[in-house]
Amino acid sequence: EHQKNMLKSVKKMVQEFKDEPYVLIWLLGNENVYGLGCNADKNPESFFKFANKAALLIKSLDPQKRPVAIASGDVLYLDVFAKNCPDMDIFGANSYRGRYGFLDFWDEVKRVADKPAMITEYGTSSYAKGYSQEESESYQAQYHKDCWTDVLCNSSGFGAGNALGSFVFE
Repeated sequence: EHQKNMLKSVKKMVQEFKDEPYVLIWLLGNENVYGLGCNADKNPESFFKFANKAALLIKSLDPQKRPVAIASGDVLYLDVFAKNCPDMDIFGANSYRGRYGFLDFWDEVKRVADKPAMITEYGTSSYAKGYSQEESESYQAQYHKDCWTDVLCNSSGFGAGNALGSFVFE
């Protein structure tokens, strides 16, 4: 019943926004695998099978055929995603791995899921206890620069070659 209601909500969303020219992608979920707002961590296979159903529904309703992605929690259950989401176009993940980028994220997604990838959320605060505002903001700027460099170094023709981009959260 819950899945039926969620698919009804997805259908309503697509019908409402499918003709909007500024919609570039459909993005499902938000760190569901962590189990904070749902129970996807209890049965990730069931969750990803459901996410794939939602992707198929979106594709059946969107005349523009825009890509469908998921916003997972880093690479937790990436193997389960790969097995159960063949119709998901992009693997997206919220990832906070540190100042030097996303480490082996791109290679792991390519190896396990063989999908284009994007970071759907990353960042660091511009305020840090014990540091001046200037020091904190300087660190934040360097953090974002290093993470963006990592995305560029793994985009088409470089590194893993599957990085599509990223979204800054903080």
